[in-house]
Amino acid sequence: MMDTNLSSDVEVVLEITTVANAGNQFVEANKVQFKVVSGAPDEDTMKEYLDQISTSITNVAYAADTKCGVFYDLNFEYEMGDVRKVSPPAD
Repeated sequence: MMDTNLSSDVEVVLEITTVANAGNQFVEANKVQFKVVSGAPDEDTMKEYLDQISTSITNVAYAADTKCGVFYDLNFEYEMGDVRKVSPPAD
């Protein structure tokens, strides 16, 4: 059966729109908000893509209808204005 979910077969470009300190007494982390500027991934695909390009993130949320999302960056690897490009993993 052929996979009809074309969103997972295309390159995605995302832009980091906001980075804010979200740490507390137990953990240091940044809350990172982003928007997809190219591509149209669904939520599961976006989570897979972010896992592919990130070292340590958690609590990923993404709304395909608005192309906006948020996650917590535990490794402080994202800065406001960053543009990241990710392609689907090779089979």
